[in-house]
Amino acid sequence: MVLLNYHAKPIRIPKKPEDIAGAWINCWINCEDVDDATKRALRMMRDNGWKEFEIEDVFKVDRSDYEGNENQLRYFDQALLDDEVLVVYTYPLVERDEE
Repeated sequence: MVLLNYHAKPIRIPKKPEDIAGAWINCWINCEDVDDATKRALRMMRDNGWKEFEIEDVFKVDRSDYEGNENQLRYFDQALLDDEVLVVYTYPLVERDEE
């Protein structure tokens, strides 16, 4: 399994303060070849409206890396079933102060 972490921007340009300005995207790709995983991750992100801004990290992972981390383990297990999983953590164009 290859896990790629990207900082990405939406293909559509944000216009309103509450629009999504970008995201951190984790791409779980069920393969051993990093080049193939990278191509598949970039295709999936583009197909879902994202353009890579920069790659943060690339890891070869296995299930034992997530023992005790149920949140990440569920993404790993889902990628075993579906071969590819994107997890998107978005942020707005303008951060609002909490009241």
